[in-house]
Amino acid sequence: MNSRAGFARWMVISGVAATLAVGLGVYMWFSQADRQADFTKKIAAARGYLQLSKNSDALLVLSSVEDIDAPAEFRYLKAITLDRLQRYEPANSEIVRAIAQAPNNPRYKGLELRFRLMARDKSALDQLLVLNRDFASVAAVALFSTYAFQAKAMLLHSTDKSKAAEHHHRRKMQTLDTALTLSADIPELHPELMRFAMRNQRPDQALRLVNGMLKRDPQNLDLRSQKVRILVAVRKPDDAATLALELYEETGKKQVGAEYVASVLAQASHSETNEKMFAELLKDFGRNAVVVTKHAVYLTRHGHLQGAQKQLDEAMQRMKTPEDRETLAFVSISLPLEAKVVELADERLRQYEHYLQDQLLKDYFAARILYLRERHTESVQMMLKIVKSAGTRKDGSQVLAQEALAWVRQILSEKVLREQMDDMLKSAGLAGGPAVKVRVADEQELQSQTPPEGKTPVENPAEPEKQPPADSAAGSVPSPTNP
Repeated sequence: MNSRAGFARWMVISGVAATLAVGLGVYMWFSQADRQADFTKKIAAARGYLQLSKNSDALLVLSSVEDIDAPAEFRYLKAITLDRLQRYEPANSEIVRAIAQAPNNPRYKGLELRFRLMARDKSALDQLLVLNRDFASVAAVALFSTYAFQAKAMLLHSTDKSKAAEHHHRRKMQTLDTALTLSADIPELHPELMRFAMRNQRPDQALRLVNGMLKRDPQNLDLRSQKVRILVAVRKPDDAATLALELYEETGKKQVGAEYVASVLAQASHSETNEKMFAELLKDFGRNAVVVTKHAVYLTRHGHLQGAQKQLDEAMQRMKTPEDRETLAFVSISLPLEAKVVELADERLRQYEHYLQDQLLKDYFAARILYLRERHTESVQMMLKIVKSAGTRKDGSQVLAQEALAWVRQILSEKVLREQMDDMLKSAGLAGGPAVKVRVADEQELQSQTPPEGKTPVENPAEPEKQPPADSAAGSVPSPTNP
């Protein structure tokens, strides 16, 4: 009897245990499913924040859950977030863990290689190029490889391998175009992609990206500010000026905002609306050198050079500091030079040269005037003296030296072209006319004075990272205060 009771008792206990085991298994299964669903939601939220460059918000989402069993995609996004926040070591740790979980995912390997490339690990460069060869149609790999092609082009150019450098520059542009075409696959990388598009003459694509981001966050001040620059780059300065004025008014009509609006307006069309915008800016910031000079540029672009000069003369009396007076003097001389009104440029140089604090700048303007007077040999000789003098200084005069050297090359190339055209006319039995010529001996003498290669700070022609000029109407000469 006792044995039967004992057996029954053990059967009950076994049944309960089995039921508990099954129930616990089901609970664990549902719990794990819920947890993975939670990770999926957080991944989507973080990706959305990263698209808008809200990196702190993305990190907050990704840090709100214990990540011991987080999926690889979670770690990939966290690595991007930490990298943007300049927390490089934890970013690297996260992408390494993502690769350990999904070793065959090319996006994760591409990001890890980009991290290494940014840390100057040369071995990462060629590895990224190989990864691109194998996964060229993966959007993230295309974007990460753009960094590698750019670095390779710059490295080859520095070793005088210009043809190979040009090949890699073209490959960089091709991979960038691939990334732009597939941009819908990588919303978390849209900020980087937009910047790359702007730096590499793809402003239309940059505009498409920023418009997409603004659909998700229409009032985002940073994105709207970036859109202003992009609109200028795609030659829509009126739209850019309207948006810039909105930002200026929304942010409290501060001085930096006024300067920004003026810089955009300087490139806009001539209209009553734009005139009113400038009038409002000048009313509040009539003693601001940037606002005043940008208005002068605007007037000159639309055929009112004399009006611009009058405005600068009046503003000169209001300026308080030597730096502001130098800025106005600089623009007052530059505008007639760019308009090729040599007598007015000469008059302005004599009138305002005492405001220019650097003798090299005075010499530069004098050389430009000599060029307009077709005294080319004297102009080149003076430009070369500027280059030589700037080479011994450690201030910002290297920029002026680059500009002077560019003018030397332009003048010499023009003279050679004129000689060639004159020879063609003579060989055809036609008169050469009164064209100004330079004797071959003079040209050789001038070329012999050109500093040896590498001795002068010269712009790197392979450098792809230039931003579009903030104010192309201001002319090619550098400003002492870069207004």
